[in-house]
Amino acid sequence: MVAVEPTAELREIGQRLHPHASIEWIDDALPDLRMARGTFDLILLSAVWMHLDAAERAVAMARISRLLASEGRVILSLRHGPVPPGRRMFDV
Repeated sequence: MVAVEPTAELREIGQRLHPHASIEWIDDALPDLRMARGTFDLILLSAVWMHLDAAERAVAMARISRLLASEGRVILSLRHGPVPPGRRMFDV
């Protein structure tokens, strides 16, 4: 299992909460996911899609499709509502 988190503080919290040897934590981010290797049966995108603009989403979806196994699934959570002040978010 691979967990991707670009924010060091959040990654460290995740590692503390889920200290399983079977989880490989990597510092990486959409849209490129340069460090992610292999194919996956499940890709979970949580609290990320709204931070990508349209061009970044196109790059991200192409990369995700290359990482997804032929019978794999993508689960994507979407955030709707006003953008909090000072945050970089786009409508989905």
